[in-house]
Amino acid sequence: MRLLALVFVFSHLLWANEIPIRSDNYAKIFAVTRRASTREDVKSFFSEIFSQDLEKIYLKYKGTENELPREARHILSSTQMMKLFQVYPEFMDELFTCMRKVPVPPTTNGEVVSLPKEWKEKLAKMIDKSEFAHNLEKYANPFTPLEMVSLSGEPGYREILFYANIERYLDGKKIPADDLMQVMLDFFSREVKQAIVNVYDQDLVPLAQKMARRCREGSLKYVGIDKGVAQHARETNKQTTLEYIRILKEAGCIVVEVDAVNLNHQKLAAKNWDFPLLAKVAASSANYTFSGMSPLGDLPWDLRKQIMSKFAKANVNQISIIHGQYPAHVVYHILSLGLKEKYSLRGSQFPLSGAFKIYGPKDKVTGETPELYMLSTPKGGMKNILRNFYGEAIRRNIQDMIARFKAGKKVNFRLGIAMFAFSSDTLVEEIRNAVIEVYQQTGKTLKVVGIGDRPFAMREWSGFGKLSGIHRTKVKIQRPTGEIEEINVYLEDKENPLRILFGEEKFQEWRKSIKVSSSDFGTFHETFKLDDGREVTIEFTRKLHLKSMVIDDFTIHGSSLNASDGGIQSREQILGSKDSNIAKQMWALIEALNTKSHMSLSRQATLRNNWAMKGLTPAQRLKIRKRAQMQTDIEKGRCNHLFLEKEMSLTEYLDSLNPVKI
Repeated sequence: MRLLALVFVFSHLLWANEIPIRSDNYAKIFAVTRRASTREDVKSFFSEIFSQDLEKIYLKYKGTENELPREARHILSSTQMMKLFQVYPEFMDELFTCMRKVPVPPTTNGEVVSLPKEWKEKLAKMIDKSEFAHNLEKYANPFTPLEMVSLSGEPGYREILFYANIERYLDGKKIPADDLMQVMLDFFSREVKQAIVNVYDQDLVPLAQKMARRCREGSLKYVGIDKGVAQHARETNKQTTLEYIRILKEAGCIVVEVDAVNLNHQKLAAKNWDFPLLAKVAASSANYTFSGMSPLGDLPWDLRKQIMSKFAKANVNQISIIHGQYPAHVVYHILSLGLKEKYSLRGSQFPLSGAFKIYGPKDKVTGETPELYMLSTPKGGMKNILRNFYGEAIRRNIQDMIARFKAGKKVNFRLGIAMFAFSSDTLVEEIRNAVIEVYQQTGKTLKVVGIGDRPFAMREWSGFGKLSGIHRTKVKIQRPTGEIEEINVYLEDKENPLRILFGEEKFQEWRKSIKVSSSDFGTFHETFKLDDGREVTIEFTRKLHLKSMVIDDFTIHGSSLNASDGGIQSREQILGSKDSNIAKQMWALIEALNTKSHMSLSRQATLRNNWAMKGLTPAQRLKIRKRAQMQTDIEKGRCNHLFLEKEMSLTEYLDSLNPVKI
């Protein structure tokens, strides 16, 4: 079994510290990089210059947990390219001049194109003088983030404001649920000189009206929406989405229906990147929709003055508003590659990239300097963000916690994860290995507080299920009537590494902190009588839509990526902070969800097995679930006699059904 101690020998992490190269010219660095990383003749030139060093680096990591993608064997990543421009601004200026004077050559049938010979020779001499080509890994290791530091040493961002639309407690003080729609209305209301937006799904008409003002002023030009979402709105005549798009287009905005290889899943906006004191980023787990942001969720906008419902609540989401020019530069760079006509990249066309690292202001109380990491997919994090960023974050922080514990300091060994859809085997493995490492090194238990959206948490691919030692499968059973029926059942994984590590009794106790969302979440229907006498039935759906993780003082927040190995092919944004204040706020959010949810995933699996045994309909299951949620015994992890004749183990359950092998 792979141990963290073995993997940790790889010191070149996506947040490793180096002596930073200072610059005040990041706007130009990003602009030149966008041009250079999307021109085949320039990429070919860099491949010629750095071919031996790129090959050497690729082979060094081949076969390890940090193995690089094949294209890194001959192509500079965009963050490596930026590091080159940081170190040698004269070379960047000359390359910029070259690209302005030399037209982009046409390519046919995969033909390799090249810069004119005189330019290649001139640029190559500049790199040879610097010896950068012979020290590529030293100067620009692919696993080292691009550190954005000003010449004066001023912080790259001023603050991060953390918003979540659920009531929570922080340092004993009650924090009311934030109105996320108002947060975004404010973002587009005040001091907008430049703006760019890309969000998967959008139907929040009041927000479109606010953004339209910025379009008419000329400050907001590009708004991206997923092409599949826009097409579905036209096919189903979804009026709110169609109205949203119409409002923006009529105001002069370019609405880009992004045809991503997988999903255009970002929820990201930036403004005023050329204005240091006004620059901001809005990074969100929420789409710009009524269900994602409005306090009244799915309640139709035109009926809100007539009716009210206890089910009218938004999906639980979180937004990070970052005040700072450097984060705004990063977002403008990322979104430009996908939205602007001269790039319009998709899938494999995006340049390989690492991570960006930006420092915040030093905390006056703790003396800590917070760090912000920004990544995007596809192809960010050297094409494997879940291993190279999430996984490394877990490993690095686990090692720090163990070291503090061995030094006699008090350590709270816990990891929190709240995730809408969690299916990544990579992340499951990283979390398991962290639990094993802590137990073997200290004898302590790493508590994993996990909250998953109930439907997805109970799927056969669920990462929460795998951590809990439970997997869903199909079996054929014979009913007393003789009828053969195929049903879903949940089975115990006897080979689960954590079950083997802890033993059965301790493992059963450990997994109780991995839960499914409470009965506040789900799909509900309610019928209303309107002022004109008509009756309408409205479907309300509330999801736990977060994509967050926290361990020690490291937090994934303001991110759009569900933890799935396939999701890294979509367009996503990922934010990570090494910041104890942000970590405290994320723990407050996760603990609020944990307190509301009384149902562990393993308990839910037993209930579902019993429901299948009794042949209950979905409506009957919902009724039982509501009753179950009210029972004190459920809070204690026991099954209540009011709705089940007896509590059965999974094995007893299957035996009672006389299963027939498929």
